[in-house]
Amino acid sequence: MLKNFDYFIEKIPVDIHNNTKSIISTNIAIFVPEKFVIEKKMIVEEYHFVICYTTPPAATIGLISYQFKKGSLICMAPGDNILVHPFKDSSPVKYVL
Repeated sequence: MLKNFDYFIEKIPVDIHNNTKSIISTNIAIFVPEKFVIEKKMIVEEYHFVICYTTPPAATIGLISYQFKKGSLICMAPGDNILVHPFKDSSPVKYVL
């Protein structure tokens, strides 16, 4: 396992990361962002778990499109890729990564 999460933080646009609450320790990082990273494919290098506190915009993981709901737990494994699509409505963002 990598010793820090700089490689992941560098993938997040600065304007989004600057407004993201981050809790980072040796083996785990928790991010509580205010916005989604839209239309930027991200490849997961470690296991990722996303807890949705609101209904997020549609996303494509691998080749499959999903519309998750409030309360969804999204699990991704190393090598998975995710692309979040633009909002169809303007729901507030609430999720933990």
